[in-house]
Amino acid sequence: MKQPDPVDTLTYGRINAVLTGARTRGLSPIEELNRVGLLLTPAVDRRIRMQAIAGLLESLERWRPAEMLRRKLRNSEAGTPADMYSCILEYIQEYLTVMKEEQ
Repeated sequence: MKQPDPVDTLTYGRINAVLTGARTRGLSPIEELNRVGLLLTPAVDRRIRMQAIAGLLESLERWRPAEMLRRKLRNSEAGTPADMYSCILEYIQEYLTVMKEEQ
């Protein structure tokens, strides 16, 4: 079975162009890759993680508690804290599934 390519074609082209340009202009290839955002440094990784959590929080903030419980219960049923907890976990799982499908 063939191993998947380490990077997609578009990214490969961008990396190649940056490295070629850096060599031509006598610049540091690493600094140039970082400048155009092609390196996952610890700071970039942290920023991405923070943006992901902020996106999830923003999405959750749009839901009123009654709307969240309605995902699991019928309108006439009273929800418990355990029901709310379950609804929130299900919402996060769905959010994660959608993000995985967007890859």
